[in-house]
Amino acid sequence: MSTRKGKSVTSVLLARNIAKAAFIFLLLLAVTTAVASAECEWNVTVEDYCYGTPPQTEGWLYNTATSSWTYGTQATALIQLNINGDEFDSYCIDPETLIDIGYTFNASIYAAEPSCKNNSIAYILDNWTHSCAGSDLPNVSAAQSAVWYFWYLNDTFCSIGEPKYNHTALPNQTGWESRWIPNCTAHPEACAFINASINKSVPYKIGITPSAGSFPEGTPIELEATVDYCAGEGGEEVTVVFETDNGNFTENGSAVYENETVNGIARATLICNPDVESVTVTARAKDMKWFEIIDPTGCQETEYQATISKFVNITDDANFSFYTRKVPVLSLPFILFLAVMLSVIALSAIRRSKL
Repeated sequence: MSTRKGKSVTSVLLARNIAKAAFIFLLLLAVTTAVASAECEWNVTVEDYCYGTPPQTEGWLYNTATSSWTYGTQATALIQLNINGDEFDSYCIDPETLIDIGYTFNASIYAAEPSCKNNSIAYILDNWTHSCAGSDLPNVSAAQSAVWYFWYLNDTFCSIGEPKYNHTALPNQTGWESRWIPNCTAHPEACAFINASINKSVPYKIGITPSAGSFPEGTPIELEATVDYCAGEGGEEVTVVFETDNGNFTENGSAVYENETVNGIARATLICNPDVESVTVTARAKDMKWFEIIDPTGCQETEYQATISKFVNITDDANFSFYTRKVPVLSLPFILFLAVMLSVIALSAIRRSKL
């Protein structure tokens, strides 16, 4: 008898485990399908570009196919892209693959991972103005050369302790660490950009807490926006811009409120009128950019520029809803029943007091 019970329990547990495994498999399949469907969905057109001053940079590029160095000039431009109807400025990441005005291709887009090299690239994007305006053109060439240096950087120089750099080590010398070595004599601005961006921790993500919830109407909501830094530790404090579409912040009575972070956290208090049913709050790290990778690889037969950086704002959204505090209306039969019950209780109390 006990053996049959044991087998029965074992069968039930086995069935449950199989059901759980099937559920997890279907869930993973759904996630995989969703990710796969997101690949190559972006239509990219190269609308224009402008060259920096100088319009090229000089240096040494290491060819992995031939295991050899080549010295020469590389064109440096700020590329203007149209991505699904929106315009973005971008830099090349792969100088060995051609890209030109009028190129149209499909691509996958994903956020750059927080890493030592990407931290330095983001610092370049955040701290110099990149545009085709005449006064900004010198930044274009220097930034492009510096981006190549960090993009091709050997990861071992970033993985242990504080990263060490030696971007002036020539190919025939020991200690070179990147496949792109700018000629600091020919293009000193490029090396100045590299020097300035070494070991600087920059923001790459911001998150609002709470991120969602349902509250009684008119309830103030205490918000915290936490800034995550790429190097895994706090960098310089930044300004966070809170903005709401259907309310205001008690600190200034406006729909937009700016506050400085303290230890990477900025705070604000949201309040909405009683008739507001839902609201969205956006937090943005002011004057701070991160970047995404546009990757056409595998999206069409023709080979296009493999990876290009796209500058994006560091933002996060939180969504809240509100419910009424009104007391439900009591029906007449319930009121009569309640009155009778209270009378009975009162009479019982009076009788007990007389005993």
